[in-house]
Amino acid sequence: MIFKKTLTDAQRQELEDAKAWLEDQRQSIDRDLRVASAGITDAVFADAIPAGLMEKSLEYAVSQGIIEATTRVIWREVFPIDRDMPRGARTKVYTIYSGAGMSAWYRYDGKHPNVAIGAKQVSITFKTRTISFTLDALEMLAADYAGVSVEAMKAARVFQAFDNDLEDLFFIGETASGYAGLIDHPNITQGDLTTGDWDSYPTTTGQNMVDDVKGIITAMITANKSSQKFRGLMIYAMCSPEIYRLGTTTIANTVTNQTVEQVLQQTDPRFGGFIESPIHGETDGGAGDYITFGAFQDRDSICVPLSMDAERQAPDNRGMSAEQPFATTFAPLHVKEPLHFYQAEAAHS
Repeated sequence: MIFKKTLTDAQRQELEDAKAWLEDQRQSIDRDLRVASAGITDAVFADAIPAGLMEKSLEYAVSQGIIEATTRVIWREVFPIDRDMPRGARTKVYTIYSGAGMSAWYRYDGKHPNVAIGAKQVSITFKTRTISFTLDALEMLAADYAGVSVEAMKAARVFQAFDNDLEDLFFIGETASGYAGLIDHPNITQGDLTTGDWDSYPTTTGQNMVDDVKGIITAMITANKSSQKFRGLMIYAMCSPEIYRLGTTTIANTVTNQTVEQVLQQTDPRFGGFIESPIHGETDGGAGDYITFGAFQDRDSICVPLSMDAERQAPDNRGMSAEQPFATTFAPLHVKEPLHFYQAEAAHS
């Protein structure tokens, strides 16, 4: 025979209260452990200094690798970054080359290296932009109790905002500042593809695309035929997601099962591949009007001058809340060798 004890309502309530008390104790211990690991002392809580809480929380978030933004930007992956800029300086002198040549043969079998033609020095002005977020004491305490880092999440959004802002600047430019972007850059030669409309596939075939790309690369080689600096550089085609998909999924012709990109990489040693650029699909008609060909990975051809990446500045304590600013210092995209690039219209909207 099995005996089963039945609890009274009072005993059942007492048991529930005990469970609730134990859960409160567990959360309190977990909170103390998190606070201790973040380096926040009792004095910080007692003084109720939000700036102090924020500093410690951000330091802990960074040390744990929590602050990591997932972005759609490609400039960090594609463009070489020039960080050779003294902190605090406002301008830097760069050289733009409009051409290059080979010096004449001189006795026996020796020759001089190529020399610059049409070199022009330009002074580029650096700008500083700031973005900030606000936290209040209750928000930080609530986040701490919940075991999440609201500071890290807000900081990640700030980094995302900086990257998106610079993405627009480097690709489209900024008229008010006189900054030219990669798309429609005044120093880069512009022309049409032979077949015209890549977005009219299958009227425009995969073989048409192969012939177009080879034609552009041949034109670029001809324009740089006297330049030793251009020799050996890989040429990439930066384009909208729509054009990128065509280039990487369209079968090149009826005698192969390979895509346009694969056939080009096998038959033209100077072609590096297609680079997907979402912002190329947002310009003009929005259908990916332009393809930019160029030596994007060569820092002697193009670079992004970035003096200071997004860095935390001193917080502004405002009583029970605090403002946390971030700042970055940069200059516009610098095309050192315009002849190493070519802009082609791929879709007529």
